[in-house]
Amino acid sequence: MEKPFFVIGSVRVGRSQSIGTYDGAERRTAIAKDAVTGPVELTPTGFTGDEQFHTHVHGGPDKAVHQYPAESYGFWRERHPEVLERFVPGAFGENLSTSGVAEGDVCIGDVVRVGSVVLELTQPREPCGTLSKWFGIADFAEEVQQTRRCGWYWKQGRWMPARKRNFSSARILRGVWIGCCGFGGRIP
Repeated sequence: MEKPFFVIGSVRVGRSQSIGTYDGAERRTAIAKDAVTGPVELTPTGFTGDEQFHTHVHGGPDKAVHQYPAESYGFWRERHPEVLERFVPGAFGENLSTSGVAEGDVCIGDVVRVGSVVLELTQPREPCGTLSKWFGIADFAEEVQQTRRCGWYWKQGRWMPARKRNFSSARILRGVWIGCCGFGGRIP
């Protein structure tokens, strides 16, 4: 049996919530994602039940699914022990919490199959100031970008009829082992 490209620990969705008042205005985010139990529907703009609050920079067909490697949470717990309890799957706003693959292992244009769903990698996640506010760490968004532990976005590779699916692992259909967008990697 072929080894999966990555294993999905959980599929996660979230709703908008307040994270406080900044500059006199309420700040809302949908960064916190909770695990889904059972089948979930993936549409061209994301998983049913998932929200993005700042839709001018988050979500849409090219950012339908955010993936973040679960292995990175240990790195952040060691680096920021003062808030280590915050570094749990879903805290980076990911829809797919996975193991077995990191930013240096993927490239824009990679295509994977998860069950009958095809996903195409579109871009790395660009950390925003919400991460700093969410974790309570000044300049955390910049730190995430500098360490290149940002996660990445997928779009639905081809339109599939709306069906609920259990997601557990992915098989790569096409992969190019080159660094992309400053994530490093190697050229064969």
